[in-house]
Amino acid sequence: MEVNGTVLTNIDDRYKPLKKMKICFIDSLFCWPPRGGADVDTYNVLLQLRLLGYDISLITLKTENLTRGNISKSFNAFEISCIEIESLGKRTLDKIQYEILSKLEIYVPDIIIVGNSFFLKPVITSWLNWRIPIAWRQYAYELICQKDIQRFRNNCPCTLDYLSTPNTCRECFIKHSRNKFVSLSTDPWLEEYLSAKAYSKDYYSLLMESIKKVKVIWVYSQPMKNVWEKYHHNVEIIPGGVDINLFRPIEKLKEKQDVIRILASGRIQDESKGLIHLIKACELLREDFPELELICTSPWQYGLPSWIKFVGWLSYYELPKIYQSADICVVPSIWEEPFGLVTLEAMASGLPVVVSKIGGLREIIIEGKNGVFFDPGDPISLKNKLKELISNPQLRSEISKEAKEYVVSNFSWEKIAKNYYSNEIERIATN
Repeated sequence: MEVNGTVLTNIDDRYKPLKKMKICFIDSLFCWPPRGGADVDTYNVLLQLRLLGYDISLITLKTENLTRGNISKSFNAFEISCIEIESLGKRTLDKIQYEILSKLEIYVPDIIIVGNSFFLKPVITSWLNWRIPIAWRQYAYELICQKDIQRFRNNCPCTLDYLSTPNTCRECFIKHSRNKFVSLSTDPWLEEYLSAKAYSKDYYSLLMESIKKVKVIWVYSQPMKNVWEKYHHNVEIIPGGVDINLFRPIEKLKEKQDVIRILASGRIQDESKGLIHLIKACELLREDFPELELICTSPWQYGLPSWIKFVGWLSYYELPKIYQSADICVVPSIWEEPFGLVTLEAMASGLPVVVSKIGGLREIIIEGKNGVFFDPGDPISLKNKLKELISNPQLRSEISKEAKEYVVSNFSWEKIAKNYYSNEIERIATN
C-alpha cells in the first residue's frame, strides 16, 4: 500500500483493527505538504488511526490565498472535506457553520476532535452537538495567549494567560499587532482574531462555555497541562511523534574530518528560538574548533559571518537530508516549547542533541544518556556542553545510538496512535 509516496507493507499483520469507530477531526488550518509541526502531527496521527481500523474524516477550510486547505492533489492518506471560502471573515462564519454541521449530519461521528485552529476553536465547538463526545487537541499556547501561540514577551516566557487575565492579554495583543492594523496586512492568526471577535468580552464568555462542552483536552507536555488543568477537570498528555522511516541515520563520509556541523532546525529566525545565544556559543567554540559551521533552516540574515550557513525554509521531505549532513543538533529555545518535534527528528536521525532545559523539552531528554541539557539563554553553558561533545566522538556516538533507540521505542507515530490516541478515544467514547 502506498500513501503519499511512502510504501506501507504488511498492513494487515502490523495493525489489528479495533472497533470501526467514526472519528471526525476539524482543523481550520491543515495543509499538506505541511507548513509546521501541527500539520505533521495531524497527518501522521490520523493516518495511523486509519491504519488501526478507525474510520477517519478531516474537515478543513480552504482559502484562495492558500493559507488554509492547500492540499496536494495526490493526497490519499485519509478522507478530507474542504470548505472553500474566498477569505475568512464574519460573513463566512455562517457558511462554515452550515457546511460543518451538514457534513457531520451525513457522517455521524462517534467522536469529534477539534485540532489546529487559533481563535475559531471555541466558535466551532459552540456549534457542535453536546451528545457527541468532543476533544480538543492543543499544539501550543493558542487560546492561552492572544499575542501568538508562544506565550512569550519581553524576551522571556510569559506567566499570564488569557483565561485568567483577559483584559491584560487583549491589550498585549493590540500592542504587538499595531503594525498589522496600520499596514492592513492579515495572516491566519489575525483573520481568526477578527472573524471570531476575539477582542470582545463576549468571546471570553464563549470560550469558557465551550470549554465546558469538551470532554477532554489533549496537550503535549506537563507545562501545558499545568495551565489547562486550572480550567478543565480532564487534561491528558499525549506527546508528539516522529516518522522513523523518513528520519533515520545514514553513514557519513566526510571530505574534511575537522569540520563540525552544528544544526539549528525549525523556525530558528524567531527570537524565542534563541539563535542569538547559539551564535555566541559557536563564536566561542571556533577559538578551539576553527572549522566549525552552523547550519540554520531559515532565510539568509544580513551581517553574519560566512561560517553560518542559511539553507532557507525546507519542505518536510527535504529535512532528513539536512539532519543527516550534521554532527550535532541544538535546540536553543528560550520559550516554553510545548514539546519539540525538531528534537525527535534529530534523535531519530542519529544526531546527539543539545537542548534548552525548558518546557516540554525536559520530558524528552534523559541527561547524558540520550541527549544533553544546557541552561536556557546561557551561551557559556551551551558552549561548554558542545565542547564536551565535540571533543569526545565516543560520547557522541553513544548518545546518538541511545537517542535513536529511545525514539524508536517510544515516539514512532505508530506507537503514539496505538498507545495514546486509541486508548483515549475508546475511553471517551465509552465513558
